[in-house]
Amino acid sequence: KVGIGYCYYNLGFVYMRQENFDKALENFEATAKIRRSLNDEEGKTKALGRIAEIYLHKGENQKALTIFREVEKAYSNFDDQRSLISIRMGLAELYKRNKDLEKALYERKHALELSEKFDDVMGIVTNASEMGVLYALLGNFSEGKKFLEYGGNTAKKFNSSELKLTNYKSYAEFFEIRKDYTNAYKYAKLLKQHQDSIYKKEKSTAISEVEAAYQLNKKEREKELVQKDLE
Repeated sequence: KVGIGYCYYNLGFVYMRQENFDKALENFEATAKIRRSLNDEEGKTKALGRIAEIYLHKGENQKALTIFREVEKAYSNFDDQRSLISIRMGLAELYKRNKDLEKALYERKHALELSEKFDDVMGIVTNASEMGVLYALLGNFSEGKKFLEYGGNTAKKFNSSELKLTNYKSYAEFFEIRKDYTNAYKYAKLLKQHQDSIYKKEKSTAISEVEAAYQLNKKEREKELVQKDLE
């Protein structure tokens, strides 16, 4: 069961990257069910965190909020601060959608602090860049620019297309809020270029990952059936 649980989780993650959220949800729910049957609270909580992210992507905000809060409490009990990064990021996005900008900024600040503490580069770039947008929405453009530059410099330091993509998206939003449409267009164009590049690289990889995860899942099921026959 443990092996099958890992397979479902990995399949869910691959489908999530492909934005096939229904399939991702199906696999993460299967993972949570298996972890629950094994009394594996940490494994179950990890799967629930992904389920909350899926509901966030699907726009089912109330479901996402309920699960995020449940997971936040569980991770606090486990004293697992690193795993709280994605939960605080999810909560920040929910509050932003609901126009509760102060709460969104509060969650982003805490997510950034945790990202820095654990050297989570994606967390640093994402949270710093999003803080730039939130400050812009609150009318504090100078403070917003500082955080966008922090995110941008971090992305350049690691020369990652994915990190740059995250930062460009926030820059485009920042300049649109500021009504600087020349720069908004500039960053939107850079964003599109990097999206196309990443999509081409990841498409074949994602297909291979689904196939590999499927085969691993199949083998684990076969092992389980053999074990049952032996018993």
